[in-house]
Amino acid sequence: MADRDIVRSLIPDTDQVFGDNGDQYIFEDDQIDNFLIAGGGNVLRDAALASMAVGSSEAIISKIIRTQDLQTNGAQLQESFTNKAKVLFARADAEDAKEGLDYFEIIDYREGWRTYPTELTEYGVIYGC
Repeated sequence: MADRDIVRSLIPDTDQVFGDNGDQYIFEDDQIDNFLIAGGGNVLRDAALASMAVGSSEAIISKIIRTQDLQTNGAQLQESFTNKAKVLFARADAEDAKEGLDYFEIIDYREGWRTYPTELTEYGVIYGC
């Protein structure tokens, strides 16, 4: 599925390095498909939802850990994933707004519309009655 690959590249989740054998992605295909359903099929929204999920997971798992010369900050990492998600949501909204401008409608005013006499004109003045 092409949309699944696009979502994976936006997260990024393109390398199979997870799991015992190093042959798994961050998200399984079913999970990416769930993001596609939740995001309404818009790959930008789907990637934003996936980014928020990764950030939440990092915040839960990592927290703030400090050992000797190593320090991790899950909350800061979550914030960066959330900011990325906000950017993706904004891009998706902008694309949706552009799609709404791609149409126009022709209305035939002659059919069922009385265009004469003009507004505020007496009937007898125009037609000589």
